[in-house]
Amino acid sequence: MIFYAGLTVTLLFITRFAYEEKKYEPAPVDDAIGFVTDVKSYKHYNRITLASGNKKYYVYDASFKPLDIGDKIEVKGSRGNVEGARIEGGFDYRNYLKQRRVNGVVKAGSVKVVGKRFDPGLIRQKLYRHLDSLFDEPVLSFLQAIILGESGGFADDFQEAIKINGISHLFAISGLHVGLLIIFLNRFFRLIKINQGRSETIILGILFLYALLVNFTPSIVRAVLLYDGYYLNKRLKLGFSSLDLLSLIFVLLVLWNPYYLYHSGFVLSFTVTLIIVTTAPLLYKTKHLIQLLLTSLFSWIITLPIIVNLNNEINFLSPLVNAVYIDFVGYIILPLSFLVLFLPILSWIYFYFVKAFIDFTVFLSDNFALRIRFPDLPFVAIIVYYLFLAAIIKSYARKKYRYFFVSLLLLFLFAASNSLYFKSYPEIVFLDLYNGESTLISDCCNRCNVLIDTGDGKNNEVTAYLKRRGVKKLDYLIITHNHNDHNGEAYNIIREIAVNNIVVSAYDNSELSRVANIKVKKGDKLTCGAFVFHILHPDAFYHDENDNSIVVHVYVGEYYFLFLGDISEKIENKIAAMNLPVDVIKVAHHGSNTATSRELLSRIRPRYAVIQTGRVEKFGFPSERTIATLQRYNVVIYRTDLHYSVKYKYRKKESIFDTIK
Repeated sequence: MIFYAGLTVTLLFITRFAYEEKKYEPAPVDDAIGFVTDVKSYKHYNRITLASGNKKYYVYDASFKPLDIGDKIEVKGSRGNVEGARIEGGFDYRNYLKQRRVNGVVKAGSVKVVGKRFDPGLIRQKLYRHLDSLFDEPVLSFLQAIILGESGGFADDFQEAIKINGISHLFAISGLHVGLLIIFLNRFFRLIKINQGRSETIILGILFLYALLVNFTPSIVRAVLLYDGYYLNKRLKLGFSSLDLLSLIFVLLVLWNPYYLYHSGFVLSFTVTLIIVTTAPLLYKTKHLIQLLLTSLFSWIITLPIIVNLNNEINFLSPLVNAVYIDFVGYIILPLSFLVLFLPILSWIYFYFVKAFIDFTVFLSDNFALRIRFPDLPFVAIIVYYLFLAAIIKSYARKKYRYFFVSLLLLFLFAASNSLYFKSYPEIVFLDLYNGESTLISDCCNRCNVLIDTGDGKNNEVTAYLKRRGVKKLDYLIITHNHNDHNGEAYNIIREIAVNNIVVSAYDNSELSRVANIKVKKGDKLTCGAFVFHILHPDAFYHDENDNSIVVHVYVGEYYFLFLGDISEKIENKIAAMNLPVDVIKVAHHGSNTATSRELLSRIRPRYAVIQTGRVEKFGFPSERTIATLQRYNVVIYRTDLHYSVKYKYRKKESIFDTIK
């Protein structure tokens, strides 16, 4: 019976997933008309969610046109971005759109209101505006996070502290919020003498309205459905256990939207609830504090691979920190938040609690964290982790075997954290950034990691990439010249990654040059692992900052690579006169028409060229002239605008170029 039930669910899931894949294939569009169902404000634009019949669109509006939910608008503009990840392991916007069942994306040129209808989401929007008019920071951002689940308003240092301490779940609308609301409503209805049956029915309706208010986020849907399940189970005497109800709700939601499995909040919510449900019978006789500690520890252990792939690090003290926070948030911050919502005059008291919460959280993250970095865990590693956990549970009664499997698990985690030491080949990764260049050169066995340039720092993509790869140290951070699209993320990388040496041009007079410990010019060299980086330029100071670029020549695998920075043809011709062996060039200045001279190509005769174009449309990189010149000399061209990130690796005595696309 269980086999056939499982087979049926599996077939239903596969069918549903195939249907979703076909139905929700995001496409760029240049116009749309429909009703506004949501508006989110960001630094440079509003993102408008538009419903048009059975289709859903995202509209990016840089004009910040004021709109109400329920407005019917007509949008004309240009085609928006619907691309997948452009950096290995990076944010996959295409999948993000699919998860949210978005059919198209448009970049608005004009937005015109042509009608209006009532939409329940207008209540949510009015509440946001009401909060904004009544409260200042940090009270406002706390109320938005605690009551509405929107934590985007927190300051960056507090956001980072929340992540380090592992308490992000406290700011996601979940069972904690629903449970507190139910307790309050039950007590209120008893006070006004409404019988239990009627009060439970009213609570069901209120919970639905609350879920509507927070836009049916997966965690709140799970919590509300679980309460509904308990209610129906009791009224209809169905005899389901808590685990049965949780499993049934999980299956129904995944069949409704298979992409929930990619939603970290959904997965974490169900995983933690599963742990609470399964451990409750074992812990119900223990003291409250011990219950909190053990539940927090079990949750941390079970969700460790998920947390690693979200943050690329874990804090071994997080279970202890969580036990401290759960009661403080549940019994003080959360009730106060709802109280202040209805009695704004008390916001001055709430402010001091919030201020203390923020200061204490930042203090803990700075002084009470045992953090270990991890690269992204592949699926096989996650399976191995859970197999070890299963072995520990299975052998728990047998002390000898228990210690053996615990030791193996710790050894596995140590190896996973240091996986770069097991990489047996050198490689170069040319990252595809929105604006600028960044290239990672790494030797086998983690003997050397060199980063040339950082891009402009948009979304700290390079830092995130280094963390996902498991890069804990950089032997050299080489900044070719003082332009933001080459050094914009330098300080963040220095803050997040151990950098042994910061290298700038001898003629660099930027702020970064004051913290650099190595200044190079023509004739210098840097040694790292099996690599020797020969500095070919600069040979003097130039008024054009691009011509002050550091030019690097290095042998990796079986190819000679030439990194040209942003130099012009004038400097290229000097490099050409050196008659160096070159197999691969990193094309100068993003492929603009100021570089890639015939003189250079005719002298060095490269086989491959990599152009890190960036995607800022107004620059128009690469130029048609540059492409034509490269083609004239039969050079194989890799362009990040077309191929996304480009990777070279030398493996099993073979040179291989891979691209993300």
